[in-house]
Amino acid sequence: MLLYHFTSRENLSDIASTGLSRGMIPVSPTEGRNGVWLTTDPGAGGHGLENGGKLMTDLDRQQARDWTGVLPPPGTRFPKQGPVRITVDLPTSDRNLHEWLPWARQNLSPEWLAVLHSVVLGNLRKAKTWRIYFGVIQPEAFLAVDSEPEHLASALLRRA
Repeated sequence: MLLYHFTSRENLSDIASTGLSRGMIPVSPTEGRNGVWLTTDPGAGGHGLENGGKLMTDLDRQQARDWTGVLPPPGTRFPKQGPVRITVDLPTSDRNLHEWLPWARQNLSPEWLAVLHSVVLGNLRKAKTWRIYFGVIQPEAFLAVDSEPEHLASALLRRA
């Protein structure tokens, strides 16, 4: 299955040598679990990455409440930008790979899921593309590493 991970240029050196192994899966306002965020969507737009960590407005918080029935607390932020896309190929049968929404509904409180929903600005279709991986994705699984803002056109790394 083709999946995509978005990261910053600063992380590329470590990722190229050790693989994808780190990421914060926020399971509550005060706790997180290590895991790698992935998506089936090759484009970075609409996942909340473009919002650069800005604070949610009252309208953003209201949209999150409309989606889940729970109002995110004041001070909730969007995630930061990810200008590099890593394409990986993983088997769908991999036990470390989980669809985000089913996993989140089993492991997060509805209130916390409402806060996290704000990332996609109410777009449930985007959230359905998300996957999380609990393990290490070795560099051998990378098909390409592409850089924005060149619209992900220049491949920096290809599988031989």
